[in-house]
Amino acid sequence: MTFDSGAGGRTAAALLSTLVMAGACLPVALFRLVDGDEGIFLAAVRLVGEGRALYHDFHFPQMPVVPYLYAAWMKLVGLGWYEGRLLSAVLAIGVGMLLHGHVASATRRPWLAFGATAALASSALFFAWFPAVKTYAAGGLFAFAAYVILEARPRRWTPFVVGLLLGMGASTRLYLGALAPVFAGAIGSRAPSRRAGWRQMGAFGAGLVLAFAPVAFMAAADVDTFLFNVVGYHGLRTAGGYLGDVTGRVTPLRWALDPTGPEGATAFQFSLLALATLAVVAVTLRAQRRPPLSAAAAGVLMVVSLAPSPSYAQYFCLLVPFLVAHLAVGFERLPAGRARRGLGISLAVALVAQVAVAPIEARRFLVTGWNVPGILGPSDVPNWRLPVVLAVGAAVDQAVPSDAGPSVMSFWPGYFVETRATIAPRFENPFSLFYSSRMSDAEAGRRGFPIWPELAVGLASSRWPVVVFGNSPHSRKPQRDLRGYLLRGGYVLVRRVADAEIYAAQAPPGGSQ
Repeated sequence: MTFDSGAGGRTAAALLSTLVMAGACLPVALFRLVDGDEGIFLAAVRLVGEGRALYHDFHFPQMPVVPYLYAAWMKLVGLGWYEGRLLSAVLAIGVGMLLHGHVASATRRPWLAFGATAALASSALFFAWFPAVKTYAAGGLFAFAAYVILEARPRRWTPFVVGLLLGMGASTRLYLGALAPVFAGAIGSRAPSRRAGWRQMGAFGAGLVLAFAPVAFMAAADVDTFLFNVVGYHGLRTAGGYLGDVTGRVTPLRWALDPTGPEGATAFQFSLLALATLAVVAVTLRAQRRPPLSAAAAGVLMVVSLAPSPSYAQYFCLLVPFLVAHLAVGFERLPAGRARRGLGISLAVALVAQVAVAPIEARRFLVTGWNVPGILGPSDVPNWRLPVVLAVGAAVDQAVPSDAGPSVMSFWPGYFVETRATIAPRFENPFSLFYSSRMSDAEAGRRGFPIWPELAVGLASSRWPVVVFGNSPHSRKPQRDLRGYLLRGGYVLVRRVADAEIYAAQAPPGGSQ
């Protein structure tokens, strides 16, 4: 019995894989610079935990699983930034362990499974984005779990569970549903007969329908509102809408593959991964063998990751587990020969190179903030450190009046996640403020979007007891332009934390605010 196939080897490889995944994900969860979207997600988590209805009571531009999943988690552990990051890290570690189990089972080589897990953990696209409070950890776990179960030893319940998991993934990030035809085709083609294939694809479809049932129920209350939030809103984010911004879709792919571009070492790693994938596919086809299902899944995800408007290089993080699975399993299934030996050496060198540059990207996302999305430059880095965000929240709690439920306003609701103050209506997602000018004021009001004139009037009339000028989804110029209205409304600066300014409205003479 070889060390690879022995129980000791399997246990040691699995344990090391767990440690590597935890070592990659937990420090990022604790120390990563905050991504602006995280504030939107966690504000939504807080609001649904308070009983507010997603989409109807406030604007939310994603599918519903993340707010409700994280809200359920925080009912157990408490509401907070670190609690949200911890759940994302646990889900990310789960993806790594699924990868390890899949490769170990498919190849009978636990140390190859450990190498695959190391490749995943050292990929900056993975460790920088999965532990953040966004859709990647939950959506990626559901979709990859569906793939792993489909590739495992078939059982009667396999198609239904695959459909259920993929449906949960699409209920987290909508375009993950594009994997449904790929998985359905695999289920049908592997069935012992055509009749059995139709029956199994029916079970797969039943799983999808069951997973989507809560979403359908939520949408049925107001289909127009649901579709606008999840789909229609994204057409406002670029001047060309869905169809007019072709360059905006291609550019992130170019950046993700160009090491000299803004993604730096992340692009170096992803280009290595892409080239290695193409090499394994080429050798597989030359040997007249069918590439693993993971190759088709990754190809579909590559295409649909360019569908959002605008698209970003970070979207490709969902491909990484599938690409790594393809490399490990696809390589192991190649016939012995010179091509396989040469490819094996190349993959080993690529893995070493990827691991070697991983600390560069870890430092970028944890320390320097260089070209990290949302960070405007070196001087902006301290504003996006989690302790600073929490300090702003603590200062807000000190500034709000003592009466229950005072509303507070900011260009970014991440400050208010852990405060006792009520987030001002229409400013639960201030990102929408920057796109409300692309619709009529009446339409913006109907959609729950704030508009610039309303904001100016609100500041001039001291509508909100506390206003925070600080982090923003775009530049800080609008805040500078509105400062005159803020001062006209009688607001006074009561606290400054880094660049964030906390203003309180002065009580009118003879009364209280």
